[in-house]
Amino acid sequence: MLAAALPVAAAPGVTGALLTCNETNTASRRVIEANGGRLVAADGGKLRYLVPTTA
Repeated sequence: MLAAALPVAAAPGVTGALLTCNETNTASRRVIEANGGRLVAADGGKLRYLVPTTA
């Protein structure tokens, strides 16, 4: 689902998507990281990732 949404976000010129998930949500972390997500912050049990919208 994330892989399909990234090109849609890129169409109007968005270069990166900021995604968050709970630190304990391993499945979401794996999906975000598999789509190029780079961890930019960890705060209070929440993780923030910047994901490029284009390859």
